[in-house]
Amino acid sequence: MLKEDVAQRYNLEESFLEKLQKAYTNYDAGCIKDFLADNVTYDSIWVIEQITNKTDYCNYLECKLKAMKEKNTVINFLMMYEQGKGRPHLIFTPKNNNSYGCFTIETENNLIKAIHLTPSDFYSLGYKDKEKYEQFINQ
Repeated sequence: MLKEDVAQRYNLEESFLEKLQKAYTNYDAGCIKDFLADNVTYDSIWVIEQITNKTDYCNYLECKLKAMKEKNTVINFLMMYEQGKGRPHLIFTPKNNNSYGCFTIETENNLIKAIHLTPSDFYSLGYKDKEKYEQFINQ
């Protein structure tokens, strides 16, 4: 893959992750829909079955955001970048909670084809800015 292609892909991933953060902050999934491929997949160790299309993922996220809004859930976010590559990952944690997650994205044809949610510890060794990561985890 050409350097320009990788940079373009990482820019798309970063833009989507910023919109995903906005969706969680504003409890509104509308800002991410145009980024998603029709056959987007979503997997998480916290979700029993993989979601395999845009409609189901948007429905899932809208229900999740509605529940979060009802509970006044506030989430902290931190964009981190893989050491040596620069690939973006979005780390998050609900305020007053000791669980941390990490969104990682895959793209195809300038759309999001896969969204992976894992515990952030799986990615901690690859972050460029270890100090920033530690501050976020220990806040």
